[in-house]
Amino acid sequence: MVDFRGFRKIGLMEKTDSRLMCAQCHVEYNCNAGSQWSDGKKVGYDDQRTNHFPLTNAKGLLEHYRKLDFYDFKHAVTGARLIKLQHPEAETYAGSVHDRAGVQCHQCHMPKQKGKDGKVFSTHGVIRPKNHIKEACLGCHPKYTVEQKLYQIEAVQNYTKGKMRKAEYWLGQLIDTYTAAKRAGVAETVLAKAREKHEEAHVLWEYWTAENSDGFHNPDLARDSLTASIAASKEGVKVLKEAMEAQPAPAAK
Repeated sequence: MVDFRGFRKIGLMEKTDSRLMCAQCHVEYNCNAGSQWSDGKKVGYDDQRTNHFPLTNAKGLLEHYRKLDFYDFKHAVTGARLIKLQHPEAETYAGSVHDRAGVQCHQCHMPKQKGKDGKVFSTHGVIRPKNHIKEACLGCHPKYTVEQKLYQIEAVQNYTKGKMRKAEYWLGQLIDTYTAAKRAGVAETVLAKAREKHEEAHVLWEYWTAENSDGFHNPDLARDSLTASIAASKEGVKVLKEAMEAQPAPAAK
């Protein structure tokens, strides 16, 4: 630990670990004011919760913020307490196939390549591996061609994008059904259950709108959490529709 001019401390690592270095920024964090989950009271910048790093992936994030007693904003239609997510690349990558194999961020995003003089060097410009497959992928996967690896990457990303669109559809259905149920006079206890499902579905979906790999950093986590988002929205719709169907018919005039 190095003290920097008396106002900042900097941790120095004994060896390079770009997973930690990149995780200084490429994570979900909260740096805004908000409200308390428990009672809706405002949380201002004098509160440490406005400078918070959960370091938790999509599956555990909602419970983390509930325990922290913090949310960012309320949805204008349902009143659900929602979290505004940033770019959780580091916690997405943690536990993935590449992470378990010991691959670090710089090996894919700042790969070694040959210069015009034939010498090998590490690029200092952070690249998008998809656009530099030969340098970023084939060093570890020499049996594949550029075309084969590109197909694999796009297959994962297109599948994830499809799941995201389906999650968005069901979130929309939940919000629309909530509006209809409220207009029909459904009990507040039922609306509250639907709001909880909205809160759950939202985090599991928005996580992937903020994460920048379209699922490639951790395809299993993307599939599982987006599937869970869809399921939560469907459960909310079901609760509301059942309540509307049970409503007494309006009296005849």
